[in-house]
Amino acid sequence: MKNLLIVLFLIGGLNGFSQNDKSHLEKETKETLDWINSKFIEHQFESSDTKQVQSFKEVKEIDGQSYLIGEHIQDTDKGWGFSRLFFIPIEKINSITFVDKPSNIWLVIRMKENEKAVLEIRHGENWTKLDNFNFILAKSIDHDDLRPRIKKAFNYLMKLYGNNTEEKF
Repeated sequence: MKNLLIVLFLIGGLNGFSQNDKSHLEKETKETLDWINSKFIEHQFESSDTKQVQSFKEVKEIDGQSYLIGEHIQDTDKGWGFSRLFFIPIEKINSITFVDKPSNIWLVIRMKENEKAVLEIRHGENWTKLDNFNFILAKSIDHDDLRPRIKKAFNYLMKLYGNNTEEKF
């Protein structure tokens, strides 16, 4: 009887631990995505006729893989406007880099081994598979020295979902 109580306690304790882990993961994910989104909004790139609106909605598990899901809208009255949804598999992210362009800065997320693993759909049409995904930001991110902080936030999110790309040496 005593052994049965110990087993039940352990099973109950482990299930509670699992629930705590899940709620901790959800809390940390939400806080991280909210922070990244706030920086994307604060430093969104705008020109005289176009605005880049980018945000992350959630992390969702699909077929055993965690995807970072979001939306990118190129808001304009011109013919080059679009809306696209994207699904970035967190476990397959290889690197996060910044590329300086003449009027903005691109945050580029690349997949391991250049695998075409990012799913994108524009205007509700067919899915496209990409090996990287770009976010267009204003140069003002450099005024607040945000590049390393944004990269750190993505690395934290990757670590939460089992992708630790930091090299030991």
